[in-house]
Amino acid sequence: MKPVFSLLHATYGRPEKAIAAMKMANERASQPGRVEHIFACNADDPTLVDFQMGLAAQAPLNGTSPFVVIGNFNGSAPAWNAAANQSVGEVLIQMQDDLELPDHWDSVLMKAILANREACLALMVSPVFVRVSDGYRNDGICCTAIMNRARYLQQGEFLHPGYISVFSDDDVTYRALRDARDGKCVFVDAREIIFLHRHHYHDKTVPMDATYERENSSEAYAVGSELFHKRNPQASTDGLRTWH
Repeated sequence: MKPVFSLLHATYGRPEKAIAAMKMANERASQPGRVEHIFACNADDPTLVDFQMGLAAQAPLNGTSPFVVIGNFNGSAPAWNAAANQSVGEVLIQMQDDLELPDHWDSVLMKAILANREACLALMVSPVFVRVSDGYRNDGICCTAIMNRARYLQQGEFLHPGYISVFSDDDVTYRALRDARDGKCVFVDAREIIFLHRHHYHDKTVPMDATYERENSSEAYAVGSELFHKRNPQASTDGLRTWH
């Protein structure tokens, strides 16, 4: 059976946490057989062997076997994009080590898409982007990118790989809003669904670690800010970007 959902999971330096997140997502899916899990790992990750051994030691998932793509990524954004390149599902979801999906997340997400008449009609043929809540923010940015395959193909990428990490979510959210305004894609606002992003920034009970420091470095912010404004020069004036 071809997967319906592709969980695209960039991970670095957290083998136990990454595997636990995968298991949780699988256990909470209504139909695990419709889900594929694709990891993207760095070749220079010092914990890569531990991750591969830990993954091999897991009991088979109820869904499809996890797939691992390894590359020389300079951050999480290009890693997520590499995972997307290997996916076959109809709905692509940005998975993270610190992301907790709700019970029956696959059914809940599909129900929200199908409840939107325009998205329901467009799902298999036209670009669709879905916004869920991260459980903390209320400013509209999509910290967990979700799109159908038509939207992925329309963009030619999942997240723009020129970003290291930060601002890739600004970019994918802004462009979805802009294209929805211009009639180029359907934007489904489903913030009643919480994909809880237990990031150290929001929850101080989550310890700071080397991966958070790597992804939120001053270089990542500098590169991200410059690239975002270069790619999206109208974002500062058209009122679509409601977050900073």
